[in-house]
Parts: sequence; structure tokens; C-alpha cells
Amino acid sequence: MKRSLMKKVALDSRSTIPVKIVLIFISLLVPIYVLLVLSAVSYIHSLEEQATQHAQSILDINLSQLESEIARIDSFFYHLDNNDVNFRKLKRWTGSDEDMMALTQATQTLVTQNAMMDYETSLFFYLEPDDRLVLINQRLMPMEMVHLRENLERSWYIKRNLSWNIGMIDEVPYLYHNVEDSGVFLGTLIDLEDVMERIRTEIPYQNVQVSLTFGPAEEKDLGAMSEVYRTKQYIVVSLDRSEVRETMPVLSRVILAVGLILIIVLPIALILIFMHMIVRPIRKIEEGMFHLGSGEQDYRIPDFKASREFIGMKNSFNNMASEIQTLRIRWYEEALEREQMQLQNLLLQIRPHFLLNFFNQIFSMAELKDYEGIKKSSLYLSKFFRHLFRSERITTLRSELELVDAYLELMEERFTDCFTVEREIDENLLDYRVPPLIVQNFVENIFKYAVSDGNLIEICLSLKQENGYVVMTISDDGPGMEEEILQRIRDSKPIEKDDGTHIGIYNSLYRLKKLCGEDCILDVQSVLTEGTTVRIMLPLHPDGNITDGNSEKKGAEDGEGHNSDR
Repeated sequence: MKRSLMKKVALDSRSTIPVKIVLIFISLLVPIYVLLVLSAVSYIHSLEEQATQHAQSILDINLSQLESEIARIDSFFYHLDNNDVNFRKLKRWTGSDEDMMALTQATQTLVTQNAMMDYETSLFFYLEPDDRLVLINQRLMPMEMVHLRENLERSWYIKRNLSWNIGMIDEVPYLYHNVEDSGVFLGTLIDLEDVMERIRTEIPYQNVQVSLTFGPAEEKDLGAMSEVYRTKQYIVVSLDRSEVRETMPVLSRVILAVGLILIIVLPIALILIFMHMIVRPIRKIEEGMFHLGSGEQDYRIPDFKASREFIGMKNSFNNMASEIQTLRIRWYEEALEREQMQLQNLLLQIRPHFLLNFFNQIFSMAELKDYEGIKKSSLYLSKFFRHLFRSERITTLRSELELVDAYLELMEERFTDCFTVEREIDENLLDYRVPPLIVQNFVENIFKYAVSDGNLIEICLSLKQENGYVVMTISDDGPGMEEEILQRIRDSKPIEKDDGTHIGIYNSLYRLKKLCGEDCILDVQSVLTEGTTVRIMLPLHPDGNITDGNSEKKGAEDGEGHNSDR
């Protein structure tokens, strides 16, 4: 009776869902355990194959780059032999001053070509009539150059017409080649030790052996081999099998241990934990993501009991949803503001009277048949609009000053002998990025308010670094401006005049702060009868450019009100 009851209980227990799940897990995990063992063995083999393929790929890539280098050298030799005037003079060597000049210029040609070589390459030419050897290698130290020259002078390589081959100079393998024409030998030496060292450093193992074998080498069990440019000589890469496998035993033990625990100890616990602590909270979060993805921006995941991590994920999701809603509204507001600023700047840039003045000036020059003036005016106008409408939101001080130079050259035609220009430019700062037409504005103002026929005005342009700022200074010794107007400029207010509202300087300061940061300073100093000085001060950051924070504003329009007034 008791035995029958126990048997019935056992049968009933096997029919419960948890037990069935345990049995299913065990039936699944046992074959998985076997597969893990087999996969560990297969993984070792796959790891070795991948290491071999990776080494072969690196070797092939480097030899392909070497072949490209050889092709460039062959092309250079062909051009030098057939088209270079100086090299043709060397073929008729007499030792004259003209020949010495040709020798100097031919040497400089080799120096220029050598600087473009990827590998450690020596270029040389040998004048047999004068027994003169010129050797170029910009990567070698002076003593190394002397040593190579001495070995090369003792070598027969420089006195034979040779195709690409491999030879030893002072126990160093070189890929060499030279051509001869009329007693002038032009050749090259590529240091194969440099090539093999690059291959060695690119392969991600410590115990890597890279060697050069003369003739076909036996296929390596773990490594790679490729021929060096049709020379029937091979670079061989050998890998250390133990190094390739050194992480595998630990990985195998971890995989086997985890598999054993999953099969013997934790099937039921894993099921319960998985269902209650992981699946249910994930479904809650997934449901929230579905609602949010469907456009329900007001949806938030309700509170539920779960572990601290999932509660944190739930709270983070709700905070993220709120932040997305806020950022979307803010983005629309900022986009609208940028569009309004863009429209305002474009309206300021292209003033009708600016175009009419230019066209009238060109028309007048056409009547006077001043074709050179028409050409300069047209080129400046083309450069101005190209600068204005190009796709980049930010330009450089170099581009700005090039536009200013073109404008000054144009104004020289209009105001002959009425102004002089002094420049003090730190060229290291020319790549600093600024909004377009920031400098051009203030130079134009000088010609609008200070330059006139019969008076000589001195204009000074300065670019330098001061106290962590890039400082661009535009000054003149013209009539200056009234204190009332100067004060409105310092207060960042538009200037009211009889002919309308002038907001050019206000607009420039606004764009500087929007595009380059709030640390920008626009300082205007002026004294009546003595002149005006404008200082644009931009913060100098470690990268020499605008800050990352300002990159968020790169959507702002980079145009400037062209006819900005003081």
C-alpha cells in the first residue's frame, strides 16, 4: 500500500510543469555539453586557421604595397630617363658648370621622390665618366648613410643594368634595381628588413619569426609564405603554436564548468530565476518600448516588483522618454531659431545696393575699356559669392584673409594711393575656424567710412595669440567715430541713423557667440580724428579650433551681413 502510494506520487510529480521543464533542460544540456567539448577542439583548429589566414593576409597586403612601391619607382625611372632635362644633360657629362647645376637639380628630384616612398628606400645614380655616386635616403642617420655608401661603392650593383632582384649588402637583404643609359646608372635599394619588420609588428603575436628564404620554402604548419616580386625568393612567417593556443585551455575549462553546473546543479533554479526575475521585467520594459516606438510619447512603464537593476532600467526608460519629449520640443525651437537667423543673415549679406554699386562700377570700367579692372571686379565678385554660399558652415581665417586680400586689391583700383596696408600674421593660426565674412565686414567699413580721395589712410591687419586667445585686429588711422555710436556698439545694440538701422557689428558678435562660444570677445576702440581698432578675440582650445560644444551649433547659418555698418 505504502509502496503503491509512493509510486503514484512519483508519477504525479513527473507530470508537473517544473519537473517537465527540468527534464527538458537536462535533455537539452547533455548534448550541448558534448557539443561544447567538440566545439572546444574545433575552436582550437579554427583559431590556428584564423591566425594563419591573418598572417597570410598581412603578408600579402605588405607585398602588394611593395609592388605598388616598385611600380611607382619604375614609372619614376622611366620619366626621369625619357623626360627629365637635367638627367639628359648628365648623359653628356663634361664636368662644366652647367653640368654641375644639372647634377644638383637631378639630386633634388631624387630627394623629392625619396620623401614619397613608403618603405626605407635608397635612390641613387652613378656617373661612370666621373666615377661619381649620389645616394639619397632621408630615413637613415648620417653614419648609416656613410656606411651604406661605402658598401654600395664597393658593390657591383651600381655598375650593371639589372632587373629587380634580391641581394645582400653587409648582411642586409635589399631588393635592388638599376637602369643604365649613356654611362649613367639610375638605381634603387629597398631595405627588406624594414619590410619584414613591418610585417612582424602588424601580426598580433609576440613570438613571430619573419625570414627571407632563397628559393621555394617548405610549407609551414602554422604560418604564411609569399614570393617577393617575381624574384623566386620568399618571405616566410612562422607563428608559435603555443602562443596561439595559450588562451584556449582557460576558455575550455570555463565552458565545461559552466556546462556541468547548468546540467547538474541549477536547471530548476535557472528556470525559476529566468522566468520570474528576467523574463517578466523584460516584457514590461519591452512593452514600454513598443508603446514609445508607436508614437505614444506620454506612455510611462508602471511600477512593478523586480530586482534593483530592472527597477533602475524602468526608471531610466521613463526618464529617457521624458527627456526625448523635452529634447524634441527644444530641437524644434532651436531649429526654428537657426532658420530665422539664417534668413536674417542672408538678407543682410546680399544688399541690393552692394550689387548695384558693383555692377555700376563694372559698367563704368567697360565704358573706359578697363578690361583689367573688369576682370579683377568679376573675379572678386565670383570669389565673394563662392565664399558666401559654399556648403561648409564654418570657414578658416586663411580663407577669410584671402578674400580680404582680393578685396584690398580691388579697392586699390578704386582708391589709388589713398591707403596702405600693414600685415602681421601668425601663419600657425590661419587654420582656426570662424564664421564667414567676419573679417571682411570690418575691412569694408574702413573703405565706407575712412578711405576717401585725397587722404592717405594706413590699414593694419594683425593675427596673433595672446593669453589663450586668437586675436584678429583690424585698425585704421581714419576719422574715428563718435562716442555715442561707440557706446551702442559696446552695449551690443543696433545703431540708429537717418538712413536706417545698422546691425552689422551686432550681427557679427551674435554669430561669433553662437558659432564659436560665449567666450568670444568683439572689442571696438575708436578716437575721433585718430582712427578705429577692432579686436576679434577667439578662445584658443587644445585642438586650435572651436569647442565641441559649439559643434552642436554647426547647423546655424555661416553667412554674415555683407554690408554691415558701424
